[in-house]
Amino acid sequence: MPLLGYIGGMASTHYCACERWPASWTELKEFDDKFHAHSVSQGQKPTDRIPWSALSESRTSIAPDGVFYLSVHTSDAAPIDIGIPKPDCSDFHPEVVAHLCSPLLSQ
Repeated sequence: MPLLGYIGGMASTHYCACERWPASWTELKEFDDKFHAHSVSQGQKPTDRIPWSALSESRTSIAPDGVFYLSVHTSDAAPIDIGIPKPDCSDFHPEVVAHLCSPLLSQ
């Protein structure tokens, strides 16, 4: 499974479902955990999981223009930085998975 494609896809799914980018790497992982559990509860074949524990040093940030940046750190390679523009959510049905979103805590 292409690691960056999976992480980018999950971040975009979070954006469309929650109407915002995940606030942290931890929130992205928790959304993926909930998404996986939801798929299982609906009798769907879940996707393969990525090794979240091996990526614990990874980070996220959001640029002023709305691009979501990931710095993915694996134990056996140099960090990989990618930027994900805001996805087109016009064909997305957030009511299916919006309940998986964590509330945004004020800081």
